[in-house]
Amino acid sequence: MFGAYTPDVVLPLVSSVNVIVETINVENNSGTKVIVRVNPRNGMTINGSIVRNATEVNATIKEVVSEVPLKLRWEATVPTLPGYSAIQARIVRP
Repeated sequence: MFGAYTPDVVLPLVSSVNVIVETINVENNSGTKVIVRVNPRNGMTINGSIVRNATEVNATIKEVVSEVPLKLRWEATVPTLPGYSAIQARIVRP
């Protein structure tokens, strides 16, 4: 939430970071996707340009944690920008 006084997590000044998403009872089939979205704070300025666009990255399965219930860990490498951004994950099922 951008109205907060302090960030939930502070990331190092690097060009990208790995995000791990854990799901329960989400089947691993050809149509299922986990999408990680990075949305910079509206109106943020980088090198004189206003950044408004979000970036979406498809995550890949990193490991199967358990079979019953089915628990998977997904990983996505997302770009980082200086300043505040929101990171969201969503599941798209066929």
